Amino acid sequence: MNSRLKGLLPAGQFATMLYAIIDTQAHTLTYASAGALSPVCGPMCGIDGEEKTLDSAGIFLGISPVATYETRTVSLLPGGFVFLYSDALIESPTPAGQPLGEEGVLPSCPGVPQRQS
Repeated sequence: MNSRLKGLLPAGQFATMLYAIIDTQAHTLTYASAGALSPVCGPMCGIDGEEKTLDSAGIFLGISPVATYETRTVSLLPGGFVFLYSDALIESPTPAGQPLGEEGVLPSCPGVPQRQS
């Protein structure tokens, strides 16, 4: 897909993508990212069963014809969730009128218990 987009997109344009497979038998999420926003998963094995923002590093699609993408696998506890979102969410205003931002995604994610400060 990347090499095809490199030839189709005009200079300065690019695309993001996240490809993910959830294995319900092995309780894993395997994914690769091309500049996508960070998915939120939880509860996670190995980190006290808490939610976590995953690493989504990866070069945008259409930037380089020889880009490679790392496949990552994380464990999910039974009943866990994966929350994917677009930049429309992080640009949405909070009640105070400020953009939510990526740092605001985890606390507002469906299924994530709200913590008391």
